[in-house]
Amino acid sequence: MELTTTAAIAHKIIKAQHAEGTLQLRDSTLPPSNSLDRLIDEIHAAYKKRAGKSHGAFEPDEQNYPTAANLREHFQQQAADFVATSHALMQTLLVKANQENLATGGSVLMAHVTNGESQWFIVTILTDKVSAAIDDNLNLVDSVHLDLTSMRFAGRVDITRWLDGEERYVSFLQGASRDVSDYFQRFLGCTHPKTIRKETIRLVEAVRNAVNRLEATDEQRETARLQIYQYLDACAKNGDLLSIDSLCNRAWPDNPDALREPLTDPDSGISDGFVPHKTALRGLVRFEGKGPHWQVKFEREAVTEGNIKLDADSKEITIKNVPDDVIASFQIDFPEP
Repeated sequence: MELTTTAAIAHKIIKAQHAEGTLQLRDSTLPPSNSLDRLIDEIHAAYKKRAGKSHGAFEPDEQNYPTAANLREHFQQQAADFVATSHALMQTLLVKANQENLATGGSVLMAHVTNGESQWFIVTILTDKVSAAIDDNLNLVDSVHLDLTSMRFAGRVDITRWLDGEERYVSFLQGASRDVSDYFQRFLGCTHPKTIRKETIRLVEAVRNAVNRLEATDEQRETARLQIYQYLDACAKNGDLLSIDSLCNRAWPDNPDALREPLTDPDSGISDGFVPHKTALRGLVRFEGKGPHWQVKFEREAVTEGNIKLDADSKEITIKNVPDDVIASFQIDFPEP
């Protein structure tokens, strides 16, 4: 769906490591242009593909984390325009950056974007990159542009979900250095309304859907699913933080983007960089279902090896190679007439 930029503005935070920062603020929104639309589209595409996102909601403590209050004044109360809102947000960003010695500055782009019926607030910190270009006189000259390939910090607030009272509406890139990226999380005022078990269940469901959509044979999908389970199970046992990139590269090495794209989509709500809940991972290798007076539970191998079959038309499940002790126990409870 095509993105529409309602308002956008650019500022700068000027800061070196181990030093206090300052702000350079713009006093008006950026004028509409093809360049702005292209930049917003590129930022959205880059953010959507990047692994390492975390998801959550605003901190209830708006005195120490005022971003929610600032956005509410603009998007809900219409008490502040976009420029004033961005200035207030930049003051918060500066405070949080000054609390982190290793934080550095960059160009800050803030935008109000609509995507269909959804409203988003997007913020990203970008740095300049110098490359080479050929000018009209065929001379080699320096060309300075915003470096989207190494986008360090970016966040998105789904304003529509937030105002509708949903549980998760903030997402952000965690960054390569968690200590440094924590200040950006504090700027957003994002907390995690989740338990690890719920987060793992959400991940398992997303993985199942992503694997099912792979262009592959059933056997190849089962192999990928097993690889994912083994990787996540090892993370759970060893207390290691999972990595969506590592998961995709291991399970689908010939085309990891086929898995990465649905798992890193911000709309999926899948967080990166947490230790999975071991028991909740069983959904990747075990099927469970129940009816009014019965329930079934079996490993996926029972289906792939042909011991359990479903006839959807007749709504029947057939179990083959039933062990003798199960038959004996069944016959005791339900003797044939």
